[in-house]
Formats: sequence, C-alpha cells, structure tokens
Amino acid sequence: VHRVTTTDDGQIRMLLHGTTMHGAQRMKDESGKPADHPVPMAYYYPEAPMTRGVELARRATGKSGADFRAGVVGLGAGVMACNSRAGERWRFFEIDPVVLKIASNPQQFTFLSTCQPNADVTIGDARLTVAKEGAASFDFLLIDAFASDAIPVHLLTQEALALYLEKLTPDGILALHVSNRHMDLHTIASATAKSLPGTLVGLA
Repeated sequence: VHRVTTTDDGQIRMLLHGTTMHGAQRMKDESGKPADHPVPMAYYYPEAPMTRGVELARRATGKSGADFRAGVVGLGAGVMACNSRAGERWRFFEIDPVVLKIASNPQQFTFLSTCQPNADVTIGDARLTVAKEGAASFDFLLIDAFASDAIPVHLLTQEALALYLEKLTPDGILALHVSNRHMDLHTIASATAKSLPGTLVGLA
C-alpha cells in the first residue's frame, strides 16, 4: 500500500510503501512559508552517498551536459531528479505505475515537475527494461528498488550485477542502495560484486 502523509505541522511530506519511506519533501520553511524549491531529504539529502555517487560519476567520466547519462531504478517520489543538471540525460525505471502517478502529481510532490517536468520514465520490471538498454549506455546507474518489506533478490544476483555493469561506460559508477531492517544485504552485495572481474567495491 502506498501512502502519502504529511507531518502535523505541514512541513514534511513523505511517500511510504509499507514501512519504508521512498522520498520526503519539505513543504514549508521554518517560518511556515511554502518552500520555493524542492530539496532532497532523508537518505537523498544533498551530501548523501547516492548524491555523491552522481558527482563521482561526472568526475570519473569527465562528462557533462548531454554527454552525461544517468539511470535510476526505483522512482520513489522522484527525489533523484533534482540531482540532475541542465542538459544531462536521465532515465528512470519503475515497476509500479501508481508510484509514477504519485511522483508526477505536483499536488503531492514537486521533484519531477520542478527538476524534470518531462522525465524519461520506463515502466516495467527493471531486470527486463534495463536489459533492453544498449551496452555502455549509462555513466551512473543507481539500483534503488530494495525495501524492508520486500526484497527483490533477483536484482542482486551475480547475473543481475553483470547486466548492470554491461550497461555502464568504462569509467561509470554503479550504486546499490541496500539498507534493510531485517537482512544484511551489504555483505551479500559486496561479495557478489567482488566476484565479478574488473569491479572496485566501496561501501557508504
């Protein structure tokens, strides 16, 4: 069940799926005035590992503008859209049309409408939709489809990671968001990644 909820003081709006938060937006500033621009919050905050990963990919590849391409598996509230820069090509992969409907509604969240009003979103299972992308298509690829209630283990197999790496440019960055309340997915993901040739693994 997807729930959009706002704190009692009206300052923060959140998208919840089960017990997992998939994005939060500050709706009012500390004075109570409507926020002018959506600022990523929670685990998407400006200095978060996923945000730093995008910047690392820009530096590693030396690309900017239309030459830089990013892929994000898991749309959530559309927060990652506000990490894009003018001219860059971003594509989102989302399995649930309801999530896209929520993220696209500026009455709910304004990340997409403000930062990428014509967002490129592909609906479908990520293993299938990402597989249709050409080799070396992305400079940054984020897999952010893991939830505490349901773990899509097919996105963490050796075959899945090999697929993601195939879609990356030689200096591209693959980021996996694997925080979980019940399972130690960090160890599994790290061990699987290290088993593949030519990968450097870091944990943030």
